Amino acid sequence: MKQYAIIIPFLVFSNFAFSQDFEQSFVSKDIENFWEAYDKITTTKDSLLQQKYLKELYLDKATEGLKSLILVRNYSEKEFLDYINNCPNFWNSIKNNTLNVSELYPEIESNIQKLKVYYPDLKQRPIYFLIGAFRTGGTIHENKVLIGSEISLADEKTVIDELPEWRKPFLLSIKIQ
Repeated sequence: MKQYAIIIPFLVFSNFAFSQDFEQSFVSKDIENFWEAYDKITTTKDSLLQQKYLKELYLDKATEGLKSLILVRNYSEKEFLDYINNCPNFWNSIKNNTLNVSELYPEIESNIQKLKVYYPDLKQRPIYFLIGAFRTGGTIHENKVLIGSEISLADEKTVIDELPEWRKPFLLSIKIQ
């Protein structure tokens, strides 16, 4: 969990402006929606039905954060479905970490408060925990911090054998820590 404490405050700080008020907000509804869609998608091999589930249960319910992530990373429905269908062991190994992300909120909030000591005019920006398609552990867009939870919440128990070779080195570095 320590790697999250390092990555997430950096991303949060990288897009902060300055203001007098500070109340951090976290949004992880997209993670819940992803797993609802995932559970339905994996019950069928019918690609049209899988696409329907992805769209109705995940993409159509997207928060502003997920909409931003899809925009800045240009994710496609096909890309999401390819990873869902081709990486079942990965998804099973990361599921609990993503569903329990709210347990990290106090630690993240504490680290943000430490930054506020040095930057007293730090302004809150919403932090969105999302499930993407393996192209970002986190980024920013406009006034939002976007965390690619399928990457940033990986740990030493995460199964990465099914992932593309280009993605493995980053996740291997997490597993080694």
